[in-house]
Amino acid sequence: THTHICVCVRTYVSVIPYVAVNAPGVVYLPMPETSSGTISSGAVEEILKIAKSQSCVVIGPGLSLEPETQSMILSVLPVLEREGIPMVIDGDALTALATSYPLPASAASSSSGSDMKQPLRILTPHLGEMSRLLGGRPVSDIKANLVDSARECAVKYGAIVVAKGPHSLTVAPWGAIKINPTGNSGMGTAGSGDVLCGLIAAMVGYGLPLFDATYTAVFLHGMAGDIAAMRLGEDGMTSADLMEAAPEAMRWLRDPSLIPSPLFRRYMGPEVV
Repeated sequence: THTHICVCVRTYVSVIPYVAVNAPGVVYLPMPETSSGTISSGAVEEILKIAKSQSCVVIGPGLSLEPETQSMILSVLPVLEREGIPMVIDGDALTALATSYPLPASAASSSSGSDMKQPLRILTPHLGEMSRLLGGRPVSDIKANLVDSARECAVKYGAIVVAKGPHSLTVAPWGAIKINPTGNSGMGTAGSGDVLCGLIAAMVGYGLPLFDATYTAVFLHGMAGDIAAMRLGEDGMTSADLMEAAPEAMRWLRDPSLIPSPLFRRYMGPEVV
């Protein structure tokens, strides 16, 4: 089925004219600013008013570490959770979560997805952000034990966690894990994670269960990267190239016969002969 997704962006007034030039098909909702040009705590009521009618909320990318903005994040997150609204938490909102946000009752109380409340938080940390989420654990230790670290993070925060990297992991607090076979090194570019956040929110908007929506978005994100690499090469790819390739990636997902044979074989995993 085909679903139309409406994207609303709440951001500070001063940046809207610049962002809108590159994304004219988005609904922009201006927010009050701090003196340093970030979203102020006075925006909380307005954010919550519109968020309560949305399928999913992405919070964090580009928000800044300004103390008043971090306070705004911490005011919004628990209300969204009480309202049952799925949240994709990234960037500066991960810092707020790591430093101040009260933890939920442990999602580890159940070991399977069938008999526990599904988490509403989807965290998308890179290794540095996961280090902060795990109390400052060295990145080298996380890299050496990525699966265990991602599972620990999922349980600690009662969240689905996407551990971003060359083969991103999607991990649930009840132990489920998926390893992504799509993507390439050219995707390590500024804004790539923001594209992923948008794809996750879109898949939630399609009505998929949150774990499935998250992994599907990770898979699509990597396919978009592979399409961009086919068009441009891996060197010099930008996040805009990923966005432009996303519709074609969706077409591939709907009709796998369109996927070029070498990529299809990689996506399907090792061949048994």
